[in-house]
Amino acid sequence: MLKELFNRIRNSFGRINEDSFDENTVLDDSPLVSDDGDKKVCVLEFYQCMRELYAKYLGRAGFSYFITGKEEDFLSESAGCSAVVLDDCQPDIRGFLLASKLKAERPELPVIVCTANACLEAYEEFKVSKADALLFKPVSGSELADCINRVLVKGSAKPVVEKKVVPRKRGRKPFTFLDIAEKHVREFSDSGLSKAEFARKNKLSLSTLKNEFRIVAMPETAKKIVQENIDCFKKSFFEHITKLKDEQSIFDLCGEIIERGSKGSYYDLSALKERVTEYLSLEKKDEV
Repeated sequence: MLKELFNRIRNSFGRINEDSFDENTVLDDSPLVSDDGDKKVCVLEFYQCMRELYAKYLGRAGFSYFITGKEEDFLSESAGCSAVVLDDCQPDIRGFLLASKLKAERPELPVIVCTANACLEAYEEFKVSKADALLFKPVSGSELADCINRVLVKGSAKPVVEKKVVPRKRGRKPFTFLDIAEKHVREFSDSGLSKAEFARKNKLSLSTLKNEFRIVAMPETAKKIVQENIDCFKKSFFEHITKLKDEQSIFDLCGEIIERGSKGSYYDLSALKERVTEYLSLEKKDEV
């Protein structure tokens, strides 16, 4: 029975690679605590195996931590933390709802929500919650550490985002230009050729290959949202989308494209260029 339980847990969170856990791990509600880092991160996670994984990731990244599956303990301990991480799937409360409550009480507290639902609906809930970052599972140690460091530096000041109409959920097509881009980048890395030589060999234009590199370099969370709504995008869009450096800007622009696509039409390319220019102007203002 315990083996079946852990198999279901693994299936719900995707692959866990080198940090997989033994099937005989004992379920334990005791919090995991470390005071070895300068910055303390408080984590609310229901499953013990995932709490162990968070502890490993945070310890390697040099953070101290308090990790628990109990909301009461989490809320009590979070008052003294530098940042908090919430899993969206809790038995008593949705992570997005709890994030909203935390941001209402402590707007300055950096809040990260993790979810296994890589879809526009989750991103819309994230925006309404006013949390500072959204991670889609499976999450690697480097992704978690980079995200925490980013929200600690950036802070939590952001405009209020009104909830938009959520378009119908769209399924991923079997094979997309994102898959093709990732395939070409992998093959290029193994080829030992220059970009120009690789492009000629595979009958690609050099500009097309460069665009594929930009697509692959997008944030993983943004790529997952695109894959879930791939019929709203054209490959040519990414020459412009990938000019944006701020992850939040990329999310917001992709959300606009999906909202337009859900109504049965592609985002106009000239309008897209204008929106990218507007987002770039906002990014420059934020840097100043």
